[in-house]
Amino acid sequence: MKTSFILILIVGVLAFFAGCSKDEEVADLEREVKEAESKDYLADTGIAVEAVVPADTVAPEQYAMTPEKAPEESAAEPLMPRHLGTEGFTIQIAAGSNPEYVKYLADKYTRRGYDAFVTEAVVGDVTFYRVRIGTFETIAEAKETGLILQDKYSVDFWIDNVQ
Repeated sequence: MKTSFILILIVGVLAFFAGCSKDEEVADLEREVKEAESKDYLADTGIAVEAVVPADTVAPEQYAMTPEKAPEESAAEPLMPRHLGTEGFTIQIAAGSNPEYVKYLADKYTRRGYDAFVTEAVVGDVTFYRVRIGTFETIAEAKETGLILQDKYSVDFWIDNVQ
């Protein structure tokens, strides 16, 4: 009786440890899949994946190459028709250099019932596309809608003058 109990106990302990090693293998596999998916997502959205360079590897002479002031913005040919409002405030929810992705976001918010549009600005040699929503007479109205967007869709926003 005691030997059968000890034998069952040993088999149970071995089964427990065998199960634990499988859990670690599954966790490792899940981690690898998530990393691969995130790299695929970043490649699909056009976001560059860059290696982080430690601060001590930057040569002091490279700091001298920093411009004294930010480059001037110049208007580019609009991707989508500009918003017709000329006064007031608007909410900016996204910006990027990939015009297809920014247009996709604007269309997405238009389908959700918002007055979404895209503006363009050239900073240096790079064209940035900005997703904006609505024209509001007061900052309070814009902030109220921005907070609703933030609550519903977890977007960061800021309020800008309509140009």
